[in-house]
Amino acid sequence: MTISLGERLTLAPARQTAIEPAETCSGLISSGTATDRALSVDGRPELTVRDIRWRNGERDVRMHLPDVLPEMPRALAKLHDRRRAGVYRTDDGRTWMTAWSVLPGDGDWPKWRRPTGVGELGALCGADRLRVVHDHGVVEIGSKEALLGDPGRTRRQLCALLDDDVEAAPAVLYAVTRLVPVLRHIGWL
Repeated sequence: MTISLGERLTLAPARQTAIEPAETCSGLISSGTATDRALSVDGRPELTVRDIRWRNGERDVRMHLPDVLPEMPRALAKLHDRRRAGVYRTDDGRTWMTAWSVLPGDGDWPKWRRPTGVGELGALCGADRLRVVHDHGVVEIGSKEALLGDPGRTRRQLCALLDDDVEAAPAVLYAVTRLVPVLRHIGWL
């Protein structure tokens, strides 16, 4: 089923790919299975959002670098296989991801933006697109302290709780929070 992420932006149905041993978010080497979804913006080259489930139990989402890279603005090309997002589980079984964004920095290198509130995240992604994520498995967005009970130094950072029954939720959140700000920056949205 194709997922609409608002005007002119869709995620195609998933396709599976085996992953040879590679480095996970924690720096370990593991193999796994990738679920790839084509992100389409009307009239532009397709981008691939890759959700990898590693055999060692880790999971992450990233924009996958294809074998042949179509012509695209430098700020978007540099995001391939960078700024991946980990998908984590709490001790009580809830699934979550950080709700950060990415914008081009010096030399168009992708730079993390850590919004301090949902309003700031909505300003980066577009409030309408941020509302759409709730239709596709994002249960709630808030601080780590409020949603996870994290009292540590990262307690004010935004995160999102995900519905385990919605396989596409991590890809949807990644596309809207990480890719949409860059697409807006380069004028594709």
